[in-house]
Amino acid sequence: MTESPFVERAEERTSGTRRATTDKVSFKTGGAFLRDTRAEVEQHLAVGHVRLRAAFALYAKAPVAVGLIALSWAVLLFLRPDAVGVALCIAGLAVGAILVAFCVQHDANHGSTFKNPPGHKAWQLIDAAGCRGLVVGGAQVSQLHCNFLINLGNATAADIEALGEEVRRRVKDTSGVTLEWEIKRIGM
Repeated sequence: MTESPFVERAEERTSGTRRATTDKVSFKTGGAFLRDTRAEVEQHLAVGHVRLRAAFALYAKAPVAVGLIALSWAVLLFLRPDAVGVALCIAGLAVGAILVAFCVQHDANHGSTFKNPPGHKAWQLIDAAGCRGLVVGGAQVSQLHCNFLINLGNATAADIEALGEEVRRRVKDTSGVTLEWEIKRIGM
């Protein structure tokens, strides 16, 4: 079998007794690999048109949703449509509401950052710790949903990491609860 730089032989041990030999995937030079990959991603995102295109895709649905809802209401209130028209207007209201519902968080984010600890809701702990709106570099705890960390337009992975760790520290200090990351962090 050819030796791969990405596979290590590992022996499982229980109370000093060897049980089995298994292969596990690892990067023997992973630190440099992950650091270089992270630098390439940061460089790619630093290009203005990439962020502009992403921002456009993120916000483009909002005017469509609002327009669809407004048009549907206008037709219902002022034109007195027949049954088919009413059905189309109701469908327009439903589609508009769905677009809004699936775009509740209009900021550049990755979704919930921390797992809900047993018996608690992460967002409530974060809010009680005074972290809503907290900023580190280009990253911010969302004002709308404080279990979301958002990119203000120039956040680095290090900014997100530092902000998340500060939130974890403050929650631990105020409630005694340790938040666990829900997102997968690579290279940290």
